[in-house]
Amino acid sequence: MKYRFLIFLLAGAPGCVFAQSGMDNAFSSDIMTNQVMEAKILDPAVFIASAGTTNVVQSNAQASAYWGKYVNSNPSNAGAWMNYYRSVRFCAESQNTEAASRPRLDSIDNQMQVRIPGTFEQLLVHYWNGFHDISRYASLEKAWKMRPSDPLVLRQMAGYNFIT
Repeated sequence: MKYRFLIFLLAGAPGCVFAQSGMDNAFSSDIMTNQVMEAKILDPAVFIASAGTTNVVQSNAQASAYWGKYVNSNPSNAGAWMNYYRSVRFCAESQNTEAASRPRLDSIDNQMQVRIPGTFEQLLVHYWNGFHDISRYASLEKAWKMRPSDPLVLRQMAGYNFIT
């Protein structure tokens, strides 16, 4: 029980507090146009504000539907793939349906390995999708070497160091 807060910080907090700058216009009145830029990671919480709703579950579901369509038409956009994975994962976590969402998360991870192999986003998602499986540490380490000060990779590194 005392570790629930730590688990939330390591896995759930990105959905509550993380958003990258430089994307102020990514959610225009057209609700997301081609202004999504490669390697800019957005948080589903940004989608919540722009969609005019306060329901986190609904907003994450809307975000995952949007990013799913977006990656189908832009399969080489690593930032969009990361947004897709995160929105699906956060939606599952907020609904306590991680087990049911596991095949979908695995599918996204596998598609990223094919469509954007070796990118920071693909490597980080591969580790993250393993739910701290230490056999996937090599992917996390490669992602960390690409962006050693990125908050997402640092959060996963902290989790890895905590469990090993």
